[in-house]
Amino acid sequence: MKNLNINPRLVEHVNASVEAIGINVKAHYDGSQQAYRSVAGELRKLLCDVHKKKDNSLILRFFPEMRFAPLNGPPDWIIDIADFASVGMFRTDGTGESEIEKLFDHNSLALPLTEWLNQKIFNKKNTLREIIKSVADKESAHADVDSNDTLSLLKGTTVGKRTLASILIIAIARYVVMHMTIRSLINYEQITPLLVSVQPSGTRGAIVIYSNSVCRHGIIPLQLDFILMDKILEKFPKMDGDADGSRLIDILQEYTPYDECVLMVQDLNLKDWNFRKLKWHSIETINSNENLKGLYLQNQTDTY
Repeated sequence: MKNLNINPRLVEHVNASVEAIGINVKAHYDGSQQAYRSVAGELRKLLCDVHKKKDNSLILRFFPEMRFAPLNGPPDWIIDIADFASVGMFRTDGTGESEIEKLFDHNSLALPLTEWLNQKIFNKKNTLREIIKSVADKESAHADVDSNDTLSLLKGTTVGKRTLASILIIAIARYVVMHMTIRSLINYEQITPLLVSVQPSGTRGAIVIYSNSVCRHGIIPLQLDFILMDKILEKFPKMDGDADGSRLIDILQEYTPYDECVLMVQDLNLKDWNFRKLKWHSIETINSNENLKGLYLQNQTDTY
């Protein structure tokens, strides 16, 4: 399947970056305390790169119109007066392993990259950009013995046995890989044949993308699977009886297979999923009309 206007070297750079993120996120969940450092370096390349005072971020060279879900946190006026205002929800298991849930608000208007990176987080001194750059510059690209205020906060705050630096960098990376995966679908010419090729006509089920497989094989070409509705809970038994599984079954029961498909994208933590419906004709229309791409991204970012 031909991809629109993508330089092969750019594809190689993006796939290499995503592969490095996947390897190190897996190492993180396998117990590594330091894998987040390499992840931060890749996030800096993807999101925060500057060349001759101009934005050179890899992600915008690959997806020029890409927008991102805003942080799910308190308003700026609270952040401005707080020493530490929490975002999202922290989850800790019995072994002390921790991660952050609901870091981003998928139901709000998506933001351009610069605005997204400039969001304040924790207090008025820190932004997403400053957090990624501080970890990448001082712990990945370089081995600085001197910290800064941002890194001191991130390294000095722990949840369970993980530092805030590790938890936050991994959470941002998981979101970015999943978002890039979903966004890449609309970069294909004749996207409908790509999806129909894995979904038998008239059948009811879900097209499945595994983020860890995307990291191994690349954003382009995407590796797609199709699972029949009555096999979903058998394939993913942990969903049986939980809220996510119930929502997914509701979606699968009410969508119209000839006009729509159901997409499931597995998070790199191998536990969480993003579910959404896509209309065949909407994707085709957007591929032929550059002016509609921003609208598509705004209206298709719901996470169920």
